[in-house]
Amino acid sequence: MSKPFCALWVNDHALEAWQMDTPGPVRAAAFAAGDHAAFGHWLARQPKGVRYRLLVDLADEGLQLETLPRARGADRRALIVRRFATHFPSSPITWMHGLGTQADGGRFERLVMHGLTRATALEAWLGAIRRSGARLEAICSATLLLGHFLPRALHLDTPVLLITQHRGGARLTKIADGCAQFSRLLPGIEPFSDSWRHEIERTRTYLATQHTEAGAPSRTIALVDAPERDRPQALSDGIEFVAATALLAPADPRPPASDTIPCAGIETALLRCLARAPARQNCRTRACPTTPRPSPRRLAALGCSAALAAAGLALAATRFAEAGTLDQAATALEAQSAAQRRETAALHARHGALAVPPELVLEMLARLEREQAAHTPTRPVFETVAAALEASPGVELVQLSWQRLRSTSASAPIAVELRLRLPSAPAATDDALDRLTDQLAGLGAQAVDSETGIRPASRGRDDIDGLVIARVRFQLDGSARR
Repeated sequence: MSKPFCALWVNDHALEAWQMDTPGPVRAAAFAAGDHAAFGHWLARQPKGVRYRLLVDLADEGLQLETLPRARGADRRALIVRRFATHFPSSPITWMHGLGTQADGGRFERLVMHGLTRATALEAWLGAIRRSGARLEAICSATLLLGHFLPRALHLDTPVLLITQHRGGARLTKIADGCAQFSRLLPGIEPFSDSWRHEIERTRTYLATQHTEAGAPSRTIALVDAPERDRPQALSDGIEFVAATALLAPADPRPPASDTIPCAGIETALLRCLARAPARQNCRTRACPTTPRPSPRRLAALGCSAALAAAGLALAATRFAEAGTLDQAATALEAQSAAQRRETAALHARHGALAVPPELVLEMLARLEREQAAHTPTRPVFETVAAALEASPGVELVQLSWQRLRSTSASAPIAVELRLRLPSAPAATDDALDRLTDQLAGLGAQAVDSETGIRPASRGRDDIDGLVIARVRFQLDGSARR
């Protein structure tokens, strides 16, 4: 169910509130010019959720045709703002319509600008609406509405001069290219009088002298309630009379209630046009921002945008959490580095500079490590051989030799070779050699290997000639305690 709709019509003499939910518009209240406090109290008493649309019909309305150089983006907006500030510096409402480019290669574009030359009359009413918190969804001009709906209703494709007569007075409007391009309001003038016809002729003459691209109006149309009844007999045939109901779609099915003030045909047409006004006819305002009713498609787009925004925020929150953890780690690392730098500075302050370059000290340490790795320890060799010989009686040591298998590693195994003198009896020789190898294995020797032989007699070596000589080879762990 749609919310109630109320139309507010502002002219130079009063503000009228029209109830639009009835079959025909019904005037619900009227406030004289300057009675803004009473209007504010009336708004405060209205039900919540009422939709308001404001129809502006003031003599201070102005239309200006402008030709601007073709520009885009911020440059075009700046040009338009400067032109509005020139023609309507204090207007609380503004409206603009593009007429396309000129037939000169598209270097210039034509615009119609609408605004108020004096802002006092409308600003007070807008202030009352703003203070009451009422929902104002649109602000439209009667001139702009006629310029929009009349060409479409009558299928006009040539410039016309439109004459309308209502409570605000007679309004003369030039309509061309589907919009109003000139407008005059004649308040208090009697319709079809000599003054009325004189002003029409003056307006025709003025428009004929204006060299616009649309040209002068070729027809003059008077919008009246009943053409057959309202048209005087003595009036020139240069004016065409059209019923105001031509703008109604659809026409009211029944007249308004008898206990209310009815609305004339032209006023009904304007109010119905206000109710059907498209969003592009809505005037911009600085005094009281309007809140247009969004379409279902726009609501769906807003919902999708909100969902995407929520997903993006969730992803960003995750990334921000990871970034926060990294920031904490970086802060801790920086604190540790700062502590190390302070410690280094303190050491330098206590000990001063070295007597030799640091590179030479490092080279000497590396050389010392290499020499220690190449040195073969003697203590584990002597201790192992001595312990094995003491446990093997009858075996005498003739020669002992050892070397590290890989001189570049301090933990490389040590190869040991023994030359021994054994008893000459075969059984005693085998027993002594087995006992020695077992002792060496028990002391940690590895890869024990032995061989025996009878050394032949040689001249000058009586001490070992003719005896049994054994050669024993084994390996010791190079990382043993020295």
